[in-house]
Amino acid sequence: MRIYMSKLLLFSIFTLTSSIGNGQEADANQDILLQDPNLSLKYQRGPYLVYDCFSKHWVCTAEPEWNQCKQIREYAIGERDRVMPCSTVKKFGDDQACIKYQRILVNESMQNRFCLHPEIREVEKIY
Repeated sequence: MRIYMSKLLLFSIFTLTSSIGNGQEADANQDILLQDPNLSLKYQRGPYLVYDCFSKHWVCTAEPEWNQCKQIREYAIGERDRVMPCSTVKKFGDDQACIKYQRILVNESMQNRFCLHPEIREVEKIY
C-alpha cells in the first residue's frame, strides 16, 4: 500500500508541475472556460487521449501528460504492479477530434483491461 501511495503521489506531482505556468489571454467574445488550457490541476487540454486508471475516466490532454503517463506506466510495468496508473490511447490531429472520440468511449460500456499489468491481462482473460 505504501508503494502504491508513493506512485500515486509521484504521478500527481508530474502532472501538476506540467500544468503550471501556461497563462493565455482570452478573446473578449469567447468563453473564458474554453480558453483555459488547464482542465484541472492534473491535466491540460490537448489532442492526446489518455485513460486515468486511478480516477477511472477518459481525458483529452496535452503532450506532457501523455509522456508522463507513458513513463509512469513503464515504471509500474517494471515494478510488476497489478494495476497501471494510466493508459495512453491515441493522438488526434486536434482537441475537437479527441473530444468527439472521448464522448463515444464514455458512452460505451467496456472493461478497461488496459489498466491491468500486461501479464495479468493474459492470465485473467474473460471469454
